Amino acid sequence: MTDKSVEILVAGLVTPEEIDNYQEDEDRRILFAIYESSTFDILDSMNKESFFNTYSVLKDDILSMSYTMQKIFIDKYLDKMVEVYEYEFSPTPIYDTKDALMEMFKFIEFVEYDNLTFLKYVWKYLDDIITVDIDKYVQENSQTIVDEITNQANLLVTLTENVSEFLRTYNKESILEWFSNRSKRNKINIYSENLE
Repeated sequence: MTDKSVEILVAGLVTPEEIDNYQEDEDRRILFAIYESSTFDILDSMNKESFFNTYSVLKDDILSMSYTMQKIFIDKYLDKMVEVYEYEFSPTPIYDTKDALMEMFKFIEFVEYDNLTFLKYVWKYLDDIITVDIDKYVQENSQTIVDEITNQANLLVTLTENVSEFLRTYNKESILEWFSNRSKRNKINIYSENLE
């Protein structure tokens, strides 16, 4: 928890004296304070290696809230995505059902950490990941990599529609940066997966 997250949590837990302290209202206030603090921490860890650990610990704080609050979390993630990744869906996805909302959580997981299978398939058609300097390789083979990312985005049936859209429409420079960063994080795993 960051200092800001603790501040959000504590502020949500303080009961103004003029409000009658009914237990049900108190429970709701506590849950909302936890939700706000968890949302802050998750969004603050976007595009960082710490995202997986932060998200794994705090995701249930979001999922335990109402459907409306989960949608608000997704809205906040997508807003922050513009700042962190310089990516914005056009048009914005509609997540007005529980299944569509869960697909958005899968999208977040893919963008941040759950992308090994996809990376494995892309690297299968590129050079041996273990023998190359990833940044240099991506820079020197940018068009080949973008083409293979697009190809795999169209072929892999395990990808959600939003993930495929992200991979196909993210600008070239940014998708290459994302691909390079995720490949470096998963280099050994990609290599071992492609040995099988």
